[in-house]
Amino acid sequence: MLIDFRVENFCCFKDTAELSMQAAPITEHRVFNTFNVEKLDLLKSAVIYGANASGKSRLILGMYFLRNMVRQSAKESTANEKLSVESFRLNTETVNKPASFEIRFIADHVLYHYGLHATPERIVKEWLYSRKRPTAREAELFVRDKDDIQTGPQFKEGRKIVSLTRPNAAFLSVAAQFNIDTAIQISKWFENFNFISGLYNNYEYFTVKKISSDSNFKNRILKILEMADVGIKDISLRRTPLTIDQLPEELGRKIKPIRNTADDDTDKIFQVEVVTSHFQFDKDNQKKELVNFRLQGQESEGTQKLFALAGPILDTLDNGKILVIDEFESQLHPQLQKLVIDMFHSPRYNKKNAQLIVATHNTRLLSEDMFRRDQIWFVEKNQYGASELYSLYDFKNGGKIRKDESFEKNYILGKYGAVPNVVEMDLEE
Repeated sequence: MLIDFRVENFCCFKDTAELSMQAAPITEHRVFNTFNVEKLDLLKSAVIYGANASGKSRLILGMYFLRNMVRQSAKESTANEKLSVESFRLNTETVNKPASFEIRFIADHVLYHYGLHATPERIVKEWLYSRKRPTAREAELFVRDKDDIQTGPQFKEGRKIVSLTRPNAAFLSVAAQFNIDTAIQISKWFENFNFISGLYNNYEYFTVKKISSDSNFKNRILKILEMADVGIKDISLRRTPLTIDQLPEELGRKIKPIRNTADDDTDKIFQVEVVTSHFQFDKDNQKKELVNFRLQGQESEGTQKLFALAGPILDTLDNGKILVIDEFESQLHPQLQKLVIDMFHSPRYNKKNAQLIVATHNTRLLSEDMFRRDQIWFVEKNQYGASELYSLYDFKNGGKIRKDESFEKNYILGKYGAVPNVVEMDLEE
C-alpha cells in the first residue's frame, strides 16, 4: 500500500511536492473510501486536477521513474544509458542540482521509506529505512552517498555487492538482482505499482492474455461491459496463423533466428483479434441471433478503451495493487469513469485494499458525494513556472473548505485555483 510520494527539483516541480494517501482526521466517507492497515488510515483513491501543462503528468512521471529505477536500473541493458531525469530549469539555483524522489509504502506488513537523488549521469544519494509499526523507530537498511554505500545490520548481505553497483544503477535494484530477500520483497511491491496513459491504448494485450487463460476472468470482463451498457453480450478471441513474411520487417528479423532452430509443428505465430457479439433483432424487435464485430475498427473508441482498462482494473482489485491512470477521461464517458472509481471504493469489489490514482480534467467527478476532501488534489503553476501540489483538505483561502461545499462549481469558478488563466487577445494585431 502506498502511504505517500514526494518529488523535488524534477521537471516543473522546483520545491517539494507531496502526494499523500494517508487519510486526514475527517469523517466523510470513512467506511467506503478509506481502510486501515498496520494502524494507519489510508485512502483507496485520489484524483488530481490542474490546467494543461500544470504538472499532473510530470508528477506521475516522477513515480514512474522511481519504479523503473528499482525494477530496471540494474539490468545489463541499461549499463550505458543516461537516467531519464531532468531538474527544474527555470531557476539558476536548481538547474544543475539533482532531482529528488521519496516514497513510503507498506510491503509484507513492514513500513518502508525509500528515496534517491539523481542526475542524468548518476545516483547521487540513495537510502532505505524500515519500521515494523508506525510508532517504532526507523531502522537504517542502507545509505548511499555516490559510490560510498553503508549497510545496516538488517541489510548486511548487501555489503558484498557494493562494488558491483554502477553509478547509474539503484543499489536497491542491484540487491534484488542478487536475491537479497528484503530487496526482492520491495521489488515485487514496485512490480505491483502500475501506470497507464489514457491517451495510448497499449494495455489491451494484458486483458487479452488474461481472457485467453482464464474463463472466469472473461466472464467478469463481460459483466463490466454489461454494467457500461455498450450492448456486448459475448467476447471471443479469433486466432489467425501467420507466416514470418506476414510480420512487420523488424519483428520478422528478430523471430527468424528462433524459428530456424524450432520444430515446424511448434512455436506457431498467431494474430489474435478480439471479437464482440451483439444481439440481432427481427422486424418485431425480437432477439434472433448473435452478430459478431471486430473490437478494433467496429466498436467505438470508448468501448475499446473500457475493454482494455477492464483487465488491469480487475487485476489491481484482485491482488491489492496500485493503479495510476493519466488522462483518465480520454475516450471514456464520465459515467464509466465513475463506475471505475466506485469499484475501488466498494468493499464488495475491493477486498484487498487496492489503490487508484487518476489525473483528469473531468469536473463531473468533483463531487462531495464521491470523494473526501483529502482525496482531491490540485496542481498549479506559480508565476515563476514552478508547479505546486495541494489537496482540497489542506487548501485555505479565508478558511477551511467545508465537506458539504459544491466542489465542482467552486473549482470551475476558480475558488481552489489550478484552472487555466485564459487571456483573450486580438489575433489580427
